[in-house]
Amino acid sequence: VYGDPNQWTVIFYANQDRFSDDGSLISPGVKVRLPCIGRSLSAPANRAAQTPSPTAPAQSAPQPTANSQTDQPGSSADSAGSSGFLISSMLRRLQLLTADGYPPFTGRSLPSGGMMTELLTKSMSLVKGEADGRFDYSISWINDWAAHLNPLLISRAFDVGFPYSKPDCDRPTSLDRVGRLKCERFFFSDPLYEVATLLYARKDSNIRKLDTADLQGKTICRPLGWSVHELEANGRNWLRDRVVVVVRPPSFDACFQMLADGRVDSVAADELTARSSIAMVGLQDQVEPLNVPLSFSTLHVMVTRTHPHARTILYYTNEALRRLKATREYDQIVDKHLSNFWSSLKRPPSAAFANQPAASNAPRARSAVESGPASPSSSPDAAPGATDTDGDQTAQY
Repeated sequence: VYGDPNQWTVIFYANQDRFSDDGSLISPGVKVRLPCIGRSLSAPANRAAQTPSPTAPAQSAPQPTANSQTDQPGSSADSAGSSGFLISSMLRRLQLLTADGYPPFTGRSLPSGGMMTELLTKSMSLVKGEADGRFDYSISWINDWAAHLNPLLISRAFDVGFPYSKPDCDRPTSLDRVGRLKCERFFFSDPLYEVATLLYARKDSNIRKLDTADLQGKTICRPLGWSVHELEANGRNWLRDRVVVVVRPPSFDACFQMLADGRVDSVAADELTARSSIAMVGLQDQVEPLNVPLSFSTLHVMVTRTHPHARTILYYTNEALRRLKATREYDQIVDKHLSNFWSSLKRPPSAAFANQPAASNAPRARSAVESGPASPSSSPDAAPGATDTDGDQTAQY
């Protein structure tokens, strides 16, 4: 359909509610949506009738810790009607936290602040519209992903952060301290979206598959503040067994420039963010992904378990998201951002990267040989208490 088998993820992203639970299988008879990419979209008026809506029931929000004071919708809340939100009388304002550098999901230079930002803005606007002046919200941008979980969210300087992926909290022994921190100290919303993370290498590289022998002694780039659990997934144990060295520059753009310069052997990145960085630095003809993903991850809103209004926040988020999906407005927002994203890849590379070494205005890349399982996420995740110190330091995460 698209003339390029590498664009299989367009179909994957547009049909996440129709595939199997593990996100990898299409059953016979399933009808899939094939979005038009690279041009404006206008949804037909009868689209909801043509396309089956998600059938999964809304999940109940998890309960906050027993020792936290909670705001229980329905007990200390005013009903907005049987089909409306239950508006809390205690939670009057919600402060959401995100950062730049995660296209097409978040970024102030992106339309509406990115796909996740628009989904959350639309969701909170639904609540605000029914609250009759009793609820408002704001979105803040702090471009230090490593500081978001700790201290900004744990200290409740902000109420919620987005977008973050959820670790496998049912297997705590496989998690590093960041993964355990997320499972032990935070609640997660229902999934907002799902992303595929892949390993990228130069086209002349001898790395051709996700094989320990191919990766032995290789360097993998992953920006500071982004976790690397994919390197441990599916029994790979590349970090625990010191198969690879992880290099941590400030951004994915820097990672791909280092890959082009031969300073690292590969980059682990979610597919859409990688395509954006590859286009930004003009490496489309030099870099390609391995054809088997490292992992699939779902993106979420996160709120600390000690937040006194954690249950209400999750109720607002999950119920608003359910409404967006039921009316197909969710699909329209996703389609719009994906169309803009694919169009943006056709633009010329940024002149700011022409003939410039990677991270030329930043400390030298930091490397970390992991001694245990890494943090589980393909979205930005904080290393507890992390600080961006001198670039010559070898960091343990």
